Amino acid sequence: MNKIKRFIISIVLNFISVKRNKKGTKKALLSFIVHPFFYNNKNHPNSLELKVIVSILEKLDYEITVVDYRRKKIFGKYDLVFGFGDCYEYAIINNIAKKYILYSTGSPAFYQNQNAIESFYRFKLANPFVSSDKPQKYIRLTEDIWPVQLIKSDSIITIGNQYVKSLFDMFHSNVKLIPSTCFDLNVNTNVDNYKIEANSILWFGSKGCIHKGLDLCIDAVIGSNVKLYIAGNIDDEIEIFKDKIIKHPENIEYIGFLNIGSDDFNNYLERISFVILPSCSEGIATSIVTVAYNYGLIPLVTKECGFDFDNNIIEILSLTTNDVKKAINYAMSIDSDNVKNKRKIIRDNFRKKYNNSNFRDALEESLRKSLKEE
Repeated sequence: MNKIKRFIISIVLNFISVKRNKKGTKKALLSFIVHPFFYNNKNHPNSLELKVIVSILEKLDYEITVVDYRRKKIFGKYDLVFGFGDCYEYAIINNIAKKYILYSTGSPAFYQNQNAIESFYRFKLANPFVSSDKPQKYIRLTEDIWPVQLIKSDSIITIGNQYVKSLFDMFHSNVKLIPSTCFDLNVNTNVDNYKIEANSILWFGSKGCIHKGLDLCIDAVIGSNVKLYIAGNIDDEIEIFKDKIIKHPENIEYIGFLNIGSDDFNNYLERISFVILPSCSEGIATSIVTVAYNYGLIPLVTKECGFDFDNNIIEILSLTTNDVKKAINYAMSIDSDNVKNKRKIIRDNFRKKYNNSNFRDALEESLRKSLKEE
């Protein structure tokens, strides 16, 4: 079955393309993802991004060829190549287009890989007797770092904050910054009606749990009066923490995968007021955007998560257990009335900044500017 699955994936990656707006007078290659054309993924906003990108390129009168970013080769000539990845790298090396605009949803690969490996080393120092024979399972490594596109693209459009932009500024002089988008779940946004659980906090992440600082969160709550709920599709990773989870059920509960928009998701998100992610590298952490946008959860995050800090977002100053603990202690010291008020402010701020309309407008403006530049 695994061999069949790998074969099917290989076919999709290297041979499947999707055409849109065949009447367009210009040709664009979009090196991104193709799977949302075949099945709807309601758990990741990249399907929203794809839809918006295609609609903007259609508006700009491009016939669009959409391919998976992991595709190794592409043929033909184009007016524009937009996106990232293996296919983009091949296109720019082989000079198949007039214009190249790199679209980034994360930090530069050099930076991400170094931070990810340092995070795993941190975990090993703190847990020398825990078996973790496949370190790449717990961190987000980019094996193909695609240096040519980082240097030779005409411009870069990146999701993130000024900190993330500053990382790209080290490699390129024309970097444009846009916000991310988010699923609007149409949930009850009346925080006053939520039955809030005191001294609770949510780690809401995905694969690469050490990359996203779960080890720091677990060590920070053990022995305290704080309950850490762990939600995410990490069933094949959580075993490295099983001893701590078993020994400290009063501090740690593993929920597993939560389907956004489900009743279980709603029940947890209404009653838990804080969400934590000490990640070592992101563009903008979309898991944080999702829960803050829809439920007003108060984020505890590192600068690497891609958010600009204000009086309502709590900064984790470094990727250490001590600073994670300090951030959690500060969060738990906020009285219940202020917690509700902050949740309302967070929700309103995120809904204004990270809605699909803002994403579309910012991306279209950046794309138009990039196309006009020589």
